[in-house]
This record gives sequence, C-alpha cells and structure tokens, in this order.
Amino acid sequence: MNNIAKGFFITAIIYGLLGMLLGLEMAISQNHGQMPTHAHTMVIGWLSFSLFGFYYFQFGSSVR
Repeated sequence: MNNIAKGFFITAIIYGLLGMLLGLEMAISQNHGQMPTHAHTMVIGWLSFSLFGFYYFQFGSSVR
C-alpha cells in the first residue's frame, strides 16, 4: 500500500470515529443540534477519504 492511500485510510478512520462519537453524544443527550456537523463529518471525512484511499490503493499515484 502506498503512502497516499495509507494516509487517506487513516484519516478516514479518524473522521469516522469522531463522527460516531458525536452521534453517540447526541443520542445520549437527546440534543440533536449538531446533526449537520455529524452528517458532514461522516460524509466528507469518512466516506470521501475512504473512497480516495481506495482509489489510490487500486490505481496508485502517477506522481512518484
């Protein structure tokens, strides 16, 4: 696995954990005021970065 893909996967995992913790905190407190923050963290952080990591894992980087 190249360094770019590894970096994207690690960042995706961090964003996923932060998004899950925020969702868990909202569920426990019954205060859903941070729903947009939670949704954007999960979509932009978790989903996008994992897709970028998968792309670079499959096709590699043309810049060496």
